[in-house]
Amino acid sequence: MVPSMSDCKGTWIPTIRFCQCNSGYIGENCDTLGKSCRDLVGSYKVNTRVGSYLRSTFTNASYLTNCAIMDTGEIRTDFANFRVTVPFYVNRTWEEYVAGFSYNVGYLTPNIYDLWVGLDNMYYLYSVSRKPARMNVHLYFGGDTLGYVFIYYNINITDSSNNYKFSYGSFATNKFPALSFPPVNATNFTNCFSSKTTPGFSAPGRDNDDDPVNDCAKQSQGGWWISSCNVEPDCNPFGVPYNSSSDPITLERTRFKNSNIRDYVQYFSVIRIYLIESP
Repeated sequence: MVPSMSDCKGTWIPTIRFCQCNSGYIGENCDTLGKSCRDLVGSYKVNTRVGSYLRSTFTNASYLTNCAIMDTGEIRTDFANFRVTVPFYVNRTWEEYVAGFSYNVGYLTPNIYDLWVGLDNMYYLYSVSRKPARMNVHLYFGGDTLGYVFIYYNINITDSSNNYKFSYGSFATNKFPALSFPPVNATNFTNCFSSKTTPGFSAPGRDNDDDPVNDCAKQSQGGWWISSCNVEPDCNPFGVPYNSSSDPITLERTRFKNSNIRDYVQYFSVIRIYLIESP
């Protein structure tokens, strides 16, 4: 079927009689939502981060993420993207962490902020990804300038029957050396997971951690794959954020292992968690 301007749900390019898809839609007439970022290959520009709606295979509803098709052929999907000082993700329920949540500013941009795709969608996106796949946690400062990276290789994410356990094969981290900040002691950031196989995901209202005494997610006011919080959780990216350098240090604050984001909030502005799959 030859696409036509009347049927095109995207942007019609009359010179080549082509329907250019936007916002995660695919097909000759851009009338179908993709179910993964890989579905967008061939319909979107390489090396462009695209705000996209995808169709959930669990609920058939659309949800928000960002897709990028790299020049290496790798496919990058946002699992999470949020500003450090915006507490829209604090004290979300287990049900919200499963289904996903986002703050939609009313339009899609390459730099859409504040989203969590949901554990069900995360499991599906991983399950259909081309292996091996990895998960990257990126800390940005000043908007879109990358400052620090955690990389988890050969990942695995289980389904709801196993409480979405996360595991990985190896770990690496990198601070971009060309940057004069964040300060040197920010290199104290280390692995967010105590073990290569984590307990199930925990959130306020669902305690899946290995701590025999404490409800770590309730204490930290955020969801994560938390092992123990006798002293403090390994990581708490979705907990109560630091709003100023004068805030007291508490266990509930946004943090990464061995370092509190509060100490560097003047540098770090955005945290992004990506699924990156093989070409």
